[in-house]
Amino acid sequence: MGVFQRKCGTCDWCREGRAKCKSGAWYVDYYVNGRRRRETAPNKAMAEDLFSKRKIQIKENKYFDIQKECCLTFRELGDKYLGHCELAGKKSWEKTDAVWLKHLTDYFGEMSVSEISSEDVEAYKQKRLKDVRVSKKLKIEMKPKPATINHELSCMRAVFNKAIHEWRNPENRKTPLFVGPNPAARFKRLREVPRSRFLTKGELIKLLQVSSLDLRNYIFVAINTGMRKGEMQSMTPANVKLDMNYVFLPETKNGEVRYVPVNETVKSILKGPFDFSYNPRKAFATALRRAGINDLHFHDLRHTFASYLAHLGVDLYTIAVLLGHKTKGGMYSITARYTHLQQDHLLAAVRKLDVYLADVMPESREDMDGGRGRFMVKEPETVWGIKYRELPVKCRRFPSRMDTFWTPKKLVKL
Repeated sequence: MGVFQRKCGTCDWCREGRAKCKSGAWYVDYYVNGRRRRETAPNKAMAEDLFSKRKIQIKENKYFDIQKECCLTFRELGDKYLGHCELAGKKSWEKTDAVWLKHLTDYFGEMSVSEISSEDVEAYKQKRLKDVRVSKKLKIEMKPKPATINHELSCMRAVFNKAIHEWRNPENRKTPLFVGPNPAARFKRLREVPRSRFLTKGELIKLLQVSSLDLRNYIFVAINTGMRKGEMQSMTPANVKLDMNYVFLPETKNGEVRYVPVNETVKSILKGPFDFSYNPRKAFATALRRAGINDLHFHDLRHTFASYLAHLGVDLYTIAVLLGHKTKGGMYSITARYTHLQQDHLLAAVRKLDVYLADVMPESREDMDGGRGRFMVKEPETVWGIKYRELPVKCRRFPSRMDTFWTPKKLVKL
């Protein structure tokens, strides 16, 4: 911060090498809310007066840029952000950003943007931790989870970042829409408990016994491919390349295309009358209730896919690629620089599930009892080239403990 003169380089004084310039402009340099400002003055005296005036205005919080932002409310900023999400084609913004901003607007709605501070953000976080609502579905009182509150504050941070770095003031296009620090930039995130729910083989068999034919097909495809529910619903017959052993997904959650390898189990299902427009939401909830399985979401079938592969000895980097996770900048970023997995390697990984789930997958539709009634569980003929009946008793499947992983590691050659 200070007053200085920039030489013009063309006057007599500059040519003579003097310290001062005869016609160079005088500049006033200062900082407001972490942003550098610079103004010009015709001479040194006026530049020093301007610099003193700006210091007083900044100290008393009366700087003219701050006064202009007082008319902007958080509700207006949130509406502008939702309009941006809609125009940008952001996926699921109505179920995520719109819901998060609804809670934020109820608290910050009529507050001026320049009045919101980090203390207000912390107060909102403490208020949300005490909020209680009655679930319409379960008829019980529930509190928001820490992950929900973290998502809301992250959305608030994104709204302010847009106003500070991207959106411009309509009165002066050279200045940002909001001038000031982001109050949610460094909020302390609440500790989240990662969800690790997946289906055991016993629960899988129970679920299949009470499921319809279409739901069984959906469950088998989900467990053998690891695709998300939205990715499965976006599948079309044109994107299924069974002769090349993959399903092409042109658009995924992270905005990248995916080639999902399919094993023989999925190929047999997709060759039949598979309903690509089927929505398993209601049928899945009904099947869980009939099977007596609690605390399970359809997305947990994706966790089941990863858990089964990890149990079969597939390395974590291969599982990450099969799930469609980004490996750039993550814990596998260094590995990704030197490792390029071919489609054959990925196909070999998912084909291990053909053998692992051999006692669950029926050979034909007749084994499903016509798609109704009890689900028929068959025993595999061989396990990795060894006849099932020749295995030791302890290596076989336990009928009374269907959730036990019956394939011994010493017989599995990975």
